Amino acid sequence: MNKDFWLSKWKNNEIGFHQDNTNKYLIRYADDFLPKKNANKTHCFVPLCGKTSDLVFLSKYFNHVSGIELAEKAVIEFFRENQLKFKKKDHLYNS
Repeated sequence: MNKDFWLSKWKNNEIGFHQDNTNKYLIRYADDFLPKKNANKTHCFVPLCGKTSDLVFLSKYFNHVSGIELAEKAVIEFFRENQLKFKKKDHLYNS
């Protein structure tokens, strides 16, 4: 994966890969593989999530949903588009 390639896609709003709606297969098969209502709902992790509405959908099945994304713009757009409050914290990573 070339991080500069993906960051430029988000910067230039070239996000034809993004789906505006929740994934139709996630909706169709949710009851087959997601926790049942009133079950011990744990945690769901979604890597490279972009600003997918799948995160909101999954929050109906899990107590905690975490997404991780390379492009900060995608994360900020996710929270704004879903009218969710957020607080930005900078973390330093030394490799």
